[in-house]
Amino acid sequence: MNLVIDASVIIKWFVDEIGSDEARRLLINERFRFCAPAHAFGEIGNALATHVRQGALPRIQVSEIAGSLSDQVQTFAIESLLATAIGMALDLGASVYNALTLRWPPISIPFSSLRTCD
Repeated sequence: MNLVIDASVIIKWFVDEIGSDEARRLLINERFRFCAPAHAFGEIGNALATHVRQGALPRIQVSEIAGSLSDQVQTFAIESLLATAIGMALDLGASVYNALTLRWPPISIPFSSLRTCD
C-alpha cells in the first residue's frame, strides 16, 4: 500500500522526538511503500542540518541518511499539483507544503493513505 508521508514523519525515523516511536513502527511495516512530495527532501535536509548544528546528530550520520532516503521514499513531482494545492491551502487555512501532500495521490491511484506528524 502507498503511504504518503511528509518530512515530519521521515525526520522522526532518525531523531528522538514526540511521535518517533510511531513513525519508526511505520518504517518497519513492510506493507507500506512510502511516497512524499519532491519538496520534502529539502525540508528533511533543513531539519537534519539543524539537528547537526544543535549537536543532536553527527554530520557523518546525516550524510548516510541523505544518501539512503531515495531508497526508502519515492518522491512525486509537484508542478502539476501547485495550482490546486494553493487553492486548497487558502480554503483550509493550511500551508501550501501540506496541501501538496494532501493533494496527492491522484484519485486514479487506489489504496493510498496519508500520514503526518505535524
